[in-house]
Amino acid sequence: MVFRRQRDHNYSPSADDLAMGPCRVMYQMLLLYWNELERESNTTYRKMKVKPHEADMYTKGTKFVWQSVVSPALERRNTQAFATQGPSGETRILYYINNSTPCIWQPRNIEALGYFSETERTYPAGAKYLVTDKGVVNAEVHVKLRLLAK
Repeated sequence: MVFRRQRDHNYSPSADDLAMGPCRVMYQMLLLYWNELERESNTTYRKMKVKPHEADMYTKGTKFVWQSVVSPALERRNTQAFATQGPSGETRILYYINNSTPCIWQPRNIEALGYFSETERTYPAGAKYLVTDKGVVNAEVHVKLRLLAK
């Protein structure tokens, strides 16, 4: 749903994708296990553009895994509509992510280590979510999610 490239027929990773593998593994381990990185328990927000049939997949009670690292904003007004890991669609989605479940999947604050000063938090790849509500506001799909401990 969110990480489409692997679901595309005949997908094959590029040499650049494969070369980044070790770096991505280290980043994932830092996000999951480096306890000095502060965990975020407040709500975070993310916008994306998807195809209409993908937006339809978010129904109350649906569970899904974001297979890539995701970095939503702490404030709704700071969200940007990012393209997905495949062709972008025309349907705008705003995710409200409840991070109150204490677990290693809570997003981390990496601002002190980054080059840019951003009010974002970073989730490790593989975080699992539950859709708790969905609606449409001003032609934008609003999806409320709860981070799951697994």
